[in-house]
Amino acid sequence: MIAWRDGLERGPDGPVRQVPTRHVWTSTVWVTRYGTARRRFFNPVSGMWSWAPEFLNLVEDSIGNSGYAIDWFTSVERAIALAWRRRGVGSTATILNKKPAEPPSAKWLSWNTNDATLDDGGPLRGEVWTPMTRTWAWRCGAALVPPAYKISSRGRLMSPNGAVTRGFLFNGRRWAAARGAGLVDLTSAARRPQDAPKLAPRIRAAIDALGAGASPTDLALVLGVELSTAWSYFALAAANLDADTLRRRVPQLVGGRLWRHLEAMRARGDPLLGGRLLDLAPVCHDALHTGAERVAMLRLARLAVTKQIGAMAS
Repeated sequence: MIAWRDGLERGPDGPVRQVPTRHVWTSTVWVTRYGTARRRFFNPVSGMWSWAPEFLNLVEDSIGNSGYAIDWFTSVERAIALAWRRRGVGSTATILNKKPAEPPSAKWLSWNTNDATLDDGGPLRGEVWTPMTRTWAWRCGAALVPPAYKISSRGRLMSPNGAVTRGFLFNGRRWAAARGAGLVDLTSAARRPQDAPKLAPRIRAAIDALGAGASPTDLALVLGVELSTAWSYFALAAANLDADTLRRRVPQLVGGRLWRHLEAMRARGDPLLGGRLLDLAPVCHDALHTGAERVAMLRLARLAVTKQIGAMAS
């Protein structure tokens, strides 16, 4: 079981843990050990969290399994296991239900390979601890990690009370909860002070915002930057997202007219699509919004359209 106490909250339905997802902005999903799920919302203006008044709706897949629409269809059993059970290196998506006659419960569920490497306690050789907000402001979506948390160069998280965890596996990375913020991507955050991460925190925030369906306006509010700057962050973030995510998120941001115009250029193999933005902008003039963000908007739309070419080819 995941024993990290900072990740345990009391929701309207009892003790809950957060279900990890690929991208989070102001909405997270929490589940009880028995499978009752509910969303929790963060208000970036007040800095306060609130619970949704209703349960997360159950849906069914094509063969009748019950689950939730979290990123994609997630069965009730898998949601419980993701939130409550430590998953081992090399484990597959298989979940073993040790008492199939019983209702779903974290007590009876486990991954086919559990995490046996538990270096959560003592010090590690060469490990360097850094307050997460001293070298860069780390966020879980829109929520800032409290400054009392520390991250180590070996990928462990230290709570303000001194407890240490190496987190759990999800999507090829290790995660652990910071109370009041959410799940921290330890794999990305683990850097020595002198080793700046390849992606600046503001770009990581833009990746989460874009991936979760937020807008540049939302990002500008949270980061305290100009709207045109937030658009430029979105354009940089798009290079780190897959083609399917961009197809879902970008058209509603740039407008259907610009999206259809660029799609038509792609379909006919127009060489301008792969040229300079300065040459592309005039032929898209009627489809572009006016304002300082128009160039970044065009860059984002073009990247999303051209990234589909590589995805379809593969």
